[in-house]
Amino acid sequence: ATALEMDAKLANGEYLGPMMCIPFGLKDHHQVADEYTSFGNILFARNKLTTKSKVAETLMKYGAIPIGKMTMGSLASGAVHGWGMTVSPYLNDDSGGSSTGSGSAAALRALPFAISEETWGSISSPARSNYVSGHIPSYGVTSKTGAGLLSAETDHIGFHTRYLKDFGLIMNYMRTGDDPFDGDSVAFEFEDPAKVNLSSLNVLIVVGSGNWTYNTEEDEWDFDANIEQSGTSAWKWPERS
Repeated sequence: ATALEMDAKLANGEYLGPMMCIPFGLKDHHQVADEYTSFGNILFARNKLTTKSKVAETLMKYGAIPIGKMTMGSLASGAVHGWGMTVSPYLNDDSGGSSTGSGSAAALRALPFAISEETWGSISSPARSNYVSGHIPSYGVTSKTGAGLLSAETDHIGFHTRYLKDFGLIMNYMRTGDDPFDGDSVAFEFEDPAKVNLSSLNVLIVVGSGNWTYNTEEDEWDFDANIEQSGTSAWKWPERS
């Protein structure tokens, strides 16, 4: 969908919902049209996938407009890619990765949200480095079709945005349902966050002081206290039976 097409629909009284005309970006392993998909590596600078991104297709169905590919760490690792290193606009340093461009673009307010992907830290790391919110959906809620994968069993297609209040809206229109090209996808029924019984929720508690400091020995920014990784305190590597 293009902005001109959306303008024409609006002029004809056709409204596709609250995502209509909202611009978004995608991590550079999604194929939207006939553009290049590089996986952040110069060896794939002119690469094109044969399958289109199901997540992008779903958002575009509701009128959202893809405006660009976001840099990703080379082959889904870190913030360094084939053309340099993506920088956090807050730290003026490593943006975290590998969904590095998505986190930085959201922090810079270049767009309302950007599609990201998490295997192990690829959404949470840029969220931390850019002081933005990153959402990792439950496995299968968003189809992996048309997104070059690192690990099919642990990759989650999510997003970065500046505001937690946008999570529900974006997730509602991004969920792909049961996709025949992704055997792990599921039909997820959206629940209005405003109507959720809070007493039924499990709450994640992060243990540690959480002060953001510069580590001169490691030459990097990090928390000054270790964040305990346990079943009750932090997100764990997804365990599949």
